[in-house]
Amino acid sequence: VLGEAIGVAGSVLVVWNWAAQVDGSGEVGSKSLRVMDASELLADGTFEDAEAMAVAVQPTFDGTERGLLFSAILLPARGGGLYACLNRRTLLLHLPDIEAELPKTELLTPDCFVANFARLSPDGSTLAFVASPEAFASHASTMQLRTMDWPPRTEGGTKTFVPTRDDALGEQLPFWHGFHDEYASLTWISPSALAFNALVYGQVGVFAVDLGASSAPPATYRLKLPERGEGSLKLLAAYDGTLVLTHTSYTSPPQLWHAELTPVEGGGCSFDYSILADTASLPAPRRSCHERQHVLKVLAETRALKLALSEEEGG
Repeated sequence: VLGEAIGVAGSVLVVWNWAAQVDGSGEVGSKSLRVMDASELLADGTFEDAEAMAVAVQPTFDGTERGLLFSAILLPARGGGLYACLNRRTLLLHLPDIEAELPKTELLTPDCFVANFARLSPDGSTLAFVASPEAFASHASTMQLRTMDWPPRTEGGTKTFVPTRDDALGEQLPFWHGFHDEYASLTWISPSALAFNALVYGQVGVFAVDLGASSAPPATYRLKLPERGEGSLKLLAAYDGTLVLTHTSYTSPPQLWHAELTPVEGGGCSFDYSILADTASLPAPRRSCHERQHVLKVLAETRALKLALSEEEGG
């Protein structure tokens, strides 16, 4: 978890092999846990300063039982803090074998200043990630949504998906703008479709793109709730074509929505919406009860949170 001015003294990747946790004698297996120094996993020559370090973030498996994908934020030797979430050189790396005696990573994005938030598609054929080809000096930025074939092909490179289409505003928005949380929301909602949050003129919106669409490049669409005007819509969770969304505005209480992805002939994204919970119908909290805690407590028994938290119940 990254934040403002966090002091970092070191960074490690921890891999826990659940299958090897218990050996035949009933004891914890010696190979069930591996701790790796993130800086030592990088290829020689990555650092210009010998005392610099790398902070590993966003680890995920590469579709095999042995490989790992993660990003590494490069920090200079002076100080140990991450003074902003996004504006440090960030490498997207592949560690092919976590059990190798001397594991080393492969750099997947040599042309990017920032490459982070890697998400492997459900069928394991496409890797999506957030990228910026150039450096920037701010906490927020305009990023690109990129994809590459997985496993990567030498001649394939990456594909960039812009602009973003906003039907509500009737215009094309040639950017993906946000802070750390917006980019971290990137989620596969089907084997070929992605959804994510983005900032648009001071509001948060949810966008979806179907990479399997026949258009080239496929258009990115903004989700729009029925009969909802101004306000922010955020993606909370997604699983197999089902999205859980929250809508907030200055003029209406928070609402929890469910959106179901429906197939469109020729590709594209269409959604059926239904409301799950409306906080306007909830009893007002006491003055001493924090609003967020109250809402979470009331919603704890709703289908939405069960959907988001329990795979066994379909979420």
